Amino acid sequence: MSKPIEGWQNTYTAPELAAKYGLTVEQARVVISSNGPSRHGCEIGATAFRNALKMRAGGLHERLLARECTPIADKATSLR
Repeated sequence: MSKPIEGWQNTYTAPELAAKYGLTVEQARVVISSNGPSRHGCEIGATAFRNALKMRAGGLHERLLARECTPIADKATSLR
């Protein structure tokens, strides 16, 4: 659900937020829409969004899936 930001003072524009946090303008729009227009909310949201992107890019999902698919005997051996 989109939160309107017209009329708010001292807010980020999507290009400003994108430049500050290394996001695309579209990603910045999502952060602003999701977290409201406050600068603090956008900064927290942008940081969380970047962390989620890093986790996904780092293959965390694939590593967790691989670990779940490892045979039980291999898991027991790796715990020793």
